Amino acid sequence: METIDIVKEKGDILFIKLTDSIVINNIELFEREVYSILSDKKFNIIVDISKSEFIISQGLGILIKLNKKCKDNGGKIVIMNPNDRLKRILKVVHMDKIIDVEFNEENAIKKML
Repeated sequence: METIDIVKEKGDILFIKLTDSIVINNIELFEREVYSILSDKKFNIIVDISKSEFIISQGLGILIKLNKKCKDNGGKIVIMNPNDRLKRILKVVHMDKIIDVEFNEENAIKKML
């Protein structure tokens, strides 16, 4: 089962949605799927995590690597729709200082501009 759904493309922005929590059982698949997106030269990415209850630290690390690759290529990522638990985790580990976090598509798109 895939961990990422490609939802749509709007201009040069790719919208992806995590289909589940990122845990030890699917971390390798998640990493392969992320690098597949990068190999397609997609560097402006909105990541909807509304279907994820939890993301292990390795998954957060992969998102940070994704953000770095995107920035190195003139793009960025925005995390969208975290639940309350993930919102707290992102804040505690200071990921919200590294990657923009938004709660709706309109604001996520504005962060891309």
